[in-house]
Amino acid sequence: MKELVITQPAFMSQFRCIGSECRDHCCQRWDVVLDKTTYNKYIKSADIEIRQIAVDSILPLKKNHDKWAKIKLSEQGQCPFLDESRLCNIYKRMGEKALSHTCTTYPRTNTFYRTLERKSLSLSCPEAVRLLLSGPEAMNIDEYKEIRASLNKNADFSLREKIINLMCSNLLMIDQSKIEHNLYAVALFLFFLKEAEQDNESFETKFPKIEQYFSQLIQALEMNEIADHVASMPKDTISQYALLLRVQGFMRQSPVARGRQTLLAYLDKAHHFISHDVDDFSERIIKLNQEYDDKVRPWLLEREYLWRNYFLYRFYHDGFPYGRGRTPLENFYLLASEYFIMRSLLAAHAHEAGGIDDDVMIDVMYSFHTLTQHSSSSTDKFLAEIEQVKTNDELFALQLLV
Repeated sequence: MKELVITQPAFMSQFRCIGSECRDHCCQRWDVVLDKTTYNKYIKSADIEIRQIAVDSILPLKKNHDKWAKIKLSEQGQCPFLDESRLCNIYKRMGEKALSHTCTTYPRTNTFYRTLERKSLSLSCPEAVRLLLSGPEAMNIDEYKEIRASLNKNADFSLREKIINLMCSNLLMIDQSKIEHNLYAVALFLFFLKEAEQDNESFETKFPKIEQYFSQLIQALEMNEIADHVASMPKDTISQYALLLRVQGFMRQSPVARGRQTLLAYLDKAHHFISHDVDDFSERIIKLNQEYDDKVRPWLLEREYLWRNYFLYRFYHDGFPYGRGRTPLENFYLLASEYFIMRSLLAAHAHEAGGIDDDVMIDVMYSFHTLTQHSSSSTDKFLAEIEQVKTNDELFALQLLV
């Protein structure tokens, strides 16, 4: 018998689908693929209405057992199995066990290692975002163990990955007036790690010097040395403007999907703001950052856990900094760029509305992640856009934080 460790964030245990009350429910504007068993269950249902909808609105694919068919959405982009109250007819008439794999599991996700299973929620779900941002305890990690007859064949979450992930998370936990200071410390740590990993020593051999540098960063945060350094750094508004402009274009060309209309509404505000004076784009970026400092940060200071929860989630969910088959610095560039875009959207909205509230924060975060978390290819394309903008690896990452 083998022991499997299972972890999940505290906010995950509170999750319940709120169905028709959701601000942007998941039964619209994205493909739901059916396996062969589920397809036959619907197409041969004893319920006449279910069977007729299945005949009219399910497109056979027959690629393999798991990708046997796809539900065709209505002209309004809605799932045909929704009733007039936006409730699921499959669930009502056939029961929970009749739901497809996607409908049963979303927004729940699982990352499987050999002796570890990490459970999480996708932030493309508005209710998941609301719970993540609901309080300072949301990203406490719950852990339990199960005894299994056997384990899977996946690689394990290595000791190196566990320790570096924990160190990055601890750098986030030092109280700072701006989350950018914590992220700056994480960036410095990853730069040091890159240099340390270029030699052929084992991780155990080089760990003492890694630990020493980590301790120096903790002290630098606590003594406000990093905050002072970030404040004195020159701002590269050209790179910030180029990234914002390029990513806006990428997002507007993305496929029609759930959350896209919400995201485009915030993108329009950002585009209007930075395009107000095209002859002085540098000044527009300076003003956009100032709007964030003046109208968003005061609200965040009363909820200092919001961004911390978000980045702790990303470090956990992504297996940061080694996850997704990318280098640690690539993952940091991606994370810093995504933060910069969301921060800019919040600032542009605050300029128009005079500030932000919980609903705005949730809207920006979930709609952004409907693009970045619904497929790995979207994230790869997003990273490719970043590569077109950055010129110097280290400076680019740091300039997004000042």
